[in-house]
Amino acid sequence: EGGLKMTWFGGSRMHDGTTSIQNLIRVGRKARDGKLTEEADGIVLWVRMHDPNIKGFTPYACLGRVAYDIHAPGTRPLEFVLKLLDYDELTKQCNSGKGKEQSFFQRVIAA
Repeated sequence: EGGLKMTWFGGSRMHDGTTSIQNLIRVGRKARDGKLTEEADGIVLWVRMHDPNIKGFTPYACLGRVAYDIHAPGTRPLEFVLKLLDYDELTKQCNSGKGKEQSFFQRVIAA
């Protein structure tokens, strides 16, 4: 969907009953439903990409706030689809860039 949604995989020790996963689902659903309170700040997605030129990873970059969309219970690694709540702002930045250099977000969705 052009980067509107991102797939995230939990670590090898994460499963449906892990506290962090239960919190991700709970807070992510609140974000999806527009029911976050001041006490629940939400979830922010930080990503990095593998760069074969340096044979390592790029620094982390923030793709903004996310909301829960769906997950595949019982999968290993646990698979989530998250909706980027700041998608419109990310795409504005892509369109306002000068020159031909792609933004980090454009490189992520092209990968």
